[in-house]
Amino acid sequence: MSGILPMPGAWDSAWDSPTEIAPSSDVPVPPSSGPRPSGSTRQRPSGVPSPSSTPSREVPRQPRAQNPFRRPTREVPAARASGGEEIKRPIVVAVFGQAGTGKTSFIKAVTGMDLEVGHNLASCTDAVLQVPCTIENENVVLVDTPGFSDTHLSDTEILRMIAEWMKDTYDEGFLLSGIIYLHRIIDVRMEGPNLKNLRMMKQLCGADSLQNVVLATTMWEKVTIEEGLRREAELEQTYWKDLIDGGATVARITTQSGNEAQSLVKSLLKNTPTSTRLQDELNSGLTLVQTAAGIEIREEMAKLEQKLKAEHQVEIEELRIAQDNRKKCISITYPNDAS
Repeated sequence: MSGILPMPGAWDSAWDSPTEIAPSSDVPVPPSSGPRPSGSTRQRPSGVPSPSSTPSREVPRQPRAQNPFRRPTREVPAARASGGEEIKRPIVVAVFGQAGTGKTSFIKAVTGMDLEVGHNLASCTDAVLQVPCTIENENVVLVDTPGFSDTHLSDTEILRMIAEWMKDTYDEGFLLSGIIYLHRIIDVRMEGPNLKNLRMMKQLCGADSLQNVVLATTMWEKVTIEEGLRREAELEQTYWKDLIDGGATVARITTQSGNEAQSLVKSLLKNTPTSTRLQDELNSGLTLVQTAAGIEIREEMAKLEQKLKAEHQVEIEELRIAQDNRKKCISITYPNDAS
């Protein structure tokens, strides 16, 4: 895929050129580019652990014409082959979350494919990666996305890649049947990258797609049951409450066997494919920087700039005081040498 997006008006000169997305596979996939709160009425499928239960301790595309910004309907028309026979569209499920939450490991557990998994502080996923598979006779595409606050890419570059992929899939009529947001239950506090990734997920998805969102915690094998339950309750009652009230559900990945990950994906196969807020915003003609996600990034950058300026001023003042003190010491010790 070309690194230049065929999206009239979607980019602003204040942003860098978009980064290329990893090429997709040969199989039919979208184009690369406690009690449940009252707001949630979906039933938990069998095989997916309930948050109120005690977890187990087991541990070359053809170039397309300049886009007319067509909008696919909620019920996407079936694709047709040249002979007129219907081609069944794959079910698309995207996996979001901070770097290190186990997104690639999750997809590897579901598909059994040999994917590169990170085992240190550096991020492993630095592109939008589409992984096709078959689940219960359904063609499914799991999408591994880079997390914000990445060690290799800026948040702007990450947003560009996700936006390019979402725009391409939207234009071709592929909508998301599921959005899985992963969070490490081992994280003691919600701060920094955790909060940023959660905010960005909210801005990318919007309220209308929350019924297809699952908030899943990982790494339960690394905490005690009591610790995990306490942190999960805090997430549900505080940081995730608005998402749950809007229709999102909660699940756990308590083991690394792959059964729970597969059951979670299976629970999304019958969902109605839905567009995200970012897709709708770009389709309406907004530039990326005008979207809710783009505004969030710009505000983060502005806050960081102000913080760096303030820290720089403090350093300058500390240096000035140190120089003044040095001059005083010199004038006392060597009166004739003081300037």
